[in-house]
Amino acid sequence: MNYSRWTFAVINIIVVLILILNWKELLIWLKDDDYSFFPLVFLLVVLLAVIPGIPFGLVSGIIGAKYGLITGGVLNLVASTIAAAIVYSLMYKLFKDWGIRWLEKSTQLRRIDSFLRKRIFWSILTARLIPVMPAALINLYAGVFGLQFKIFLTATILGKIPFILVSTYVGDNIQSGANEWIMAISIYGVFLTITYIVYQLIMKRRSLR
Repeated sequence: MNYSRWTFAVINIIVVLILILNWKELLIWLKDDDYSFFPLVFLLVVLLAVIPGIPFGLVSGIIGAKYGLITGGVLNLVASTIAAAIVYSLMYKLFKDWGIRWLEKSTQLRRIDSFLRKRIFWSILTARLIPVMPAALINLYAGVFGLQFKIFLTATILGKIPFILVSTYVGDNIQSGANEWIMAISIYGVFLTITYIVYQLIMKRRSLR
């Protein structure tokens, strides 16, 4: 676990350094209204979303600065969802048997897996809404241990919307100052609060049955 955290941290630092070293070129590209490279940019965003450790919030902010809230937001959401589906599919096909064997060997892992399977939608949705765990780990776990794909994808799409809206919005308004950041954080906070309340209500109803 510590190894994974250090790996993600190093990748984040490398990405930030690359952006700093190429800041002038990035600004020129952001100010250019040419959309001819849009398909290539879309594929690049998918690739970046697939690679573990890449700070996608930073990527989506840059896309927001380039294409605006609506176009940039849709691009970010679709690209990151496709990336999640790709990682899930690869892990499922390549490592599902390994995941089954691991579950058979580890009692603790079986308990965790059993807990998650009883509430797959809410577990994934919460993990997406509160991005403490790297998105790559969520995709890897879901694929390796064969969580139901439709539920995984639905929770992924819904869970990504608030974060992508906020990061894209910040990128789109990056030059407007601190007020825009405060507004974005406030919106995200409202989303988290509503989600938590709905989750508590649903769990309470289930416990009464």
